[in-house]
Amino acid sequence: MHHHNGKFAAAHLLRPERIRVENPAAFMPHAIGHVAAAADMGCGPGFYSKALATCADTVYCVDSSMELLDALRKRMHSERIGPSKLVLLNQDASSTSIRSSTIDAVVFANSLHDMEDRHAAAKEAHRILKPGGKVIIVDWKKSAPADIGPPPKIRMSASEYASIFGWLKVTKRIAVGPYHFCIVMGPRQTARRNMRPDNLKYQSNIKHKSES
Repeated sequence: MHHHNGKFAAAHLLRPERIRVENPAAFMPHAIGHVAAAADMGCGPGFYSKALATCADTVYCVDSSMELLDALRKRMHSERIGPSKLVLLNQDASSTSIRSSTIDAVVFANSLHDMEDRHAAAKEAHRILKPGGKVIIVDWKKSAPADIGPPPKIRMSASEYASIFGWLKVTKRIAVGPYHFCIVMGPRQTARRNMRPDNLKYQSNIKHKSES
């Protein structure tokens, strides 16, 4: 599902200097507030998971790479983060064991661009979200330098992401740093179950201001 794998990738994703341009602890509380349960989809070695643990009673950390989850597990042990706080799931973000309608906030932080089936991941987010729940997207701006971050050809703008989650609307935009954007999406006025992802045309004609 992701192009990040192995010990080298874990070290790269957790490098200390990353905090200078992308600090989850600084902006994620503004995106989430405090909730009972959050899901970190494509969590990798947990760069965002630790920050999410301050915003949610329980965080489900989902990743298809066992090596990256092992790196997160070691961090939990060294930083004394309990297994009831971060629940690690070696699963694909498009098909998890999380119970339906139990999650307050689903987070895709620098992960959705790597997923083989983004629409399937969106449907899974819809399944696990509580009514009134939100989706938070953090990802690379298209304008960020090509020699850092994911290949430009797989980057998406905020409006392109919003079209995938067409049953939601952008409710908040949060400054992250020079290379990333963050959007928070919440329910539309239309009844949630009448806007199921499988009934949507993902090329939404709803206009959003691009943050590419």
